[in-house]
Amino acid sequence: MASWADREARLQARLVRRFKDRQSWTYTPNGGSPVEVEVIWRDAASNPNPADTMEIVSTEPTIHLRAADLPELPRTRSGIFTKTETGETFEVSRVEPDGEGMLTIYLLK
Repeated sequence: MASWADREARLQARLVRRFKDRQSWTYTPNGGSPVEVEVIWRDAASNPNPADTMEIVSTEPTIHLRAADLPELPRTRSGIFTKTETGETFEVSRVEPDGEGMLTIYLLK
């Protein structure tokens, strides 16, 4: 019988594959080897703030991906994400884990 963590990882992988705006990217940590990852790309983020009725909007592009797909949790300016389709590169601005195995990574051009 599969563990809960294994089931959750399979569910997350299926979730990422189902998004139509899923893209292939490469993450290259500083001093490390490149890793191909599938991400969900957003040009800008809009997140409701539960403390009030205002909406928090970020002008930074974001990617969403499974933490398990990376060799280590990225940190600010800890590596480069490259969009496979265009070769465009981005630095990590900040990382927000969701507590359930997914990451939102804000990027700098």
